[in-house]
Amino acid sequence: MTVWSANEASLPPGFVNIPPNAFRSDWEDRPREVTCAGLRLISHQDLQVARAQARERALKAIPDADASRASDLLAFADAHNDALLAHIVSQALCDPNDVSATWEPIKAAPEDMVREYFTSDGLKLVFDAWERTRLTLDPTRREATDEEIAAFPALLAAKVPTLSALKLTRIRRLLSFVIDDLNPNG
Repeated sequence: MTVWSANEASLPPGFVNIPPNAFRSDWEDRPREVTCAGLRLISHQDLQVARAQARERALKAIPDADASRASDLLAFADAHNDALLAHIVSQALCDPNDVSATWEPIKAAPEDMVREYFTSDGLKLVFDAWERTRLTLDPTRREATDEEIAAFPALLAAKVPTLSALKLTRIRRLLSFVIDDLNPNG
């Protein structure tokens, strides 16, 4: 293996530029300028652990949730999703030059530091970048054909009015990934 191949093999599959406002302003060691972090894919086992820990954290945060009350269900879902995002982000962030090394600013305690020092918007920024990386590399997803791309505007116009709010939100988020990829400068 050449030196170039060895260096290329250690690079993470994705990257994210994280602005200073992605961190709590009272964190003394927060990056003061936009900083690049690598993004690594995480294993199925790590995702299962993330889901289990998110459920535990949500149960602790909302211990007496009543499944018949919408407000309790929403509060539980928010707590669960926040914990899930934080765990995934803590596992996904890595050194931009070495996929096997944890990102330096959170190296001391990744899970705790991500939960403690990232803002909600900062977590979402990193998670969205990780999700784009994951979707791009997902071997189970097929590529759209030229015919499907040509027919897409008509399909979208026909289906949007029939979609649930949840499904429409998911579709819009996936489309935003495509739009951002096609037009990265806005």
